[in-house]
Amino acid sequence: MKERAELGKKSYGGFWLWLAGYGGACLAVGWLPLPEPAVVRSLLNLTAWALVLLGYIILCTERVYWYNGVSYAQAAAAGSGRRKAFAQKHLHRFGQFALGFLLFAVISCLFGWSAWVDATVFCCGLTAAALSTMGFRL
Repeated sequence: MKERAELGKKSYGGFWLWLAGYGGACLAVGWLPLPEPAVVRSLLNLTAWALVLLGYIILCTERVYWYNGVSYAQAAAAGSGRRKAFAQKHLHRFGQFALGFLLFAVISCLFGWSAWVDATVFCCGLTAAALSTMGFRL
């Protein structure tokens, strides 16, 4: 990744592109001829890994103001090193969640557990991952 001193113009264009791609991928999964539990597990894993991708995009572009609680002015004043470190922490945390949930989904599938179990574990895990980032400071 290239080191940069300035953040550049405030923009959410990349976020909207990511969001459109995520929505399109969800629609595509919904059209697959899979049993309902497989569709649910696929959508949940797609969401987890889409958040990892978003974190990677934020890391590469340093647009940490896309995260809740960070203003553009704070991000611009922080400097490149601090923005990258902040984004890296988020990427790592959501990557841990995505990997953990993927492993759980495989186990759930092997044991034939209900998709409701997956959805519950996903919601609790994602909430825990998100809340655990609240202590990260720019």
